[in-house]
This record gives sequence, structure tokens and C-alpha cells, in this order.
Amino acid sequence: MAEPERIPDPHEPHSADAPEPRKLRQNNIVATFSLILGVVGIFPAFGLFFGPLAIIFGGIGIFQASRTQGRGKWQAIAGIALGAIDIAIFGFLG
Repeated sequence: MAEPERIPDPHEPHSADAPEPRKLRQNNIVATFSLILGVVGIFPAFGLFFGPLAIIFGGIGIFQASRTQGRGKWQAIAGIALGAIDIAIFGFLG
């Protein structure tokens, strides 16, 4: 008589042939927030307030990206660029 298939116990350590569990990627939330502020700040009513915040959060996002293997660096750079454009639009229209 054949033995039934053994169900692995989740509390046992993994064997050498078992694949490593996937690691979740950490997102750079500050860089994403900088990008969102930069986009929303394009509207003239929000540019003066959100533009500088996008630049500040973008700087923090670049700093965090250097510590998290570069994740979110380009989002932070885009947030800084859009924040500068927001301020320029407000200066031109205001």
C-alpha cells in the first residue's frame, strides 16, 4: 500500500531545495508624495503652497532613495522639477 503524500508543516524550517520566500519591495512613500504634490500644484490655486512642499519632500525622497537602493529616486526628482514649475507658474500668473 502506498504512503499518502506528506503535507509540509508550516512551522518546520525550509529544506535546501525550497525556494526563498519573496521579499516585498518597499516603496518610497515620500518620493511618491512629492510627485503627487508636484502634479496637484500645477493648478494655480495650489501652486504656491504645494510647489515648495513638493521640493522639500522630493529632497527627503532622494535622501531615502540613497538608503533604499535607489527606489523612488526618479519620482523624487520629478516631484522637485514639478514643484519648481509650480512656483514658476504661480510667479508668472500671480
